[in-house]
Amino acid sequence: HLSIFTFMMKREAEPSFEGGSLKRPCTAEEVEKLIDTIAEHKRREYVYIARAVEHEREIHKERTQLQHWRDTHETQDGHLKSVLIDPFVNMEIKLQRERLLDKEERIRVLEEELQAKQFDQKDPVTGKRLINKLRTLKDENADLGKTQAEGTLQVLEMRLGILQKQNQLLRNKCKEQIQFMQCLDEENETMQNSLNQRAAQLQAERTRSADLERRLAEAEATIAQLR
Repeated sequence: HLSIFTFMMKREAEPSFEGGSLKRPCTAEEVEKLIDTIAEHKRREYVYIARAVEHEREIHKERTQLQHWRDTHETQDGHLKSVLIDPFVNMEIKLQRERLLDKEERIRVLEEELQAKQFDQKDPVTGKRLINKLRTLKDENADLGKTQAEGTLQVLEMRLGILQKQNQLLRNKCKEQIQFMQCLDEENETMQNSLNQRAAQLQAERTRSADLERRLAEAEATIAQLR
C-alpha cells in the first residue's frame, strides 16, 4: 500500500466526484497540517490537565494548613482550661482549712470545759486562766482566718492576672487566625474559580480535538475510497 503522502502527491491534481458534485481531495500538506493541529490540541489538553492537578494540590495544601490552625487553636484552649486550677494553690488552701478546723475544734472543747466547770470563790485563778486561753485561741483563729483570706486572695489575684494576660494573647492570636482563615477562604475561592475556568477551557479543547479527529477520519475515509 502507498503511504498517505505518496498517494496524495499522485492524486493532488485529480478531481473527484462525491454526491454528484465536484470536490477537491485533501492534499498531503493539508493532511499534515490537520495532524499537526490535532497534536497541538492534545498537547494543550495535557497542559490543562497538569494545571488542574496542580490547582487541586494547592487547594488540598491550603485546607490542610487551615485544619492545622484549627487543631492548634483547640489544643491551646484545652491547655488554658487545664491551668485554671493550680494544684499548689489547692494544697495551700487545704492546709489552711485544716488548721482553721483544728483551731475551731480546740475552741469548742475549751468552751465546753468552761461551761461545765463551776467557778467559786475558792478557785478563781483556774477560771481566769481558761478565759484568757480561750481569748488567745480566738485571736489566733481570727488572725489565721485573716492571713488565709489575704494570702489566698493574693495568690488567686496573681494567678488571675497571669490568666488574663494569657487569655488576651490567645484572643489576639485567634483574631490573627480568623483573618488568616478568611484570606485562605478567599484564595481557595479564587483558585476554585480558576479551576472551573480551566476545566471549561479543557472541555472546549477536547471538543475541538474530537471534531478535528472526526475530520481526519473523514479525510482518511475519502482517501481510502479514492484508492
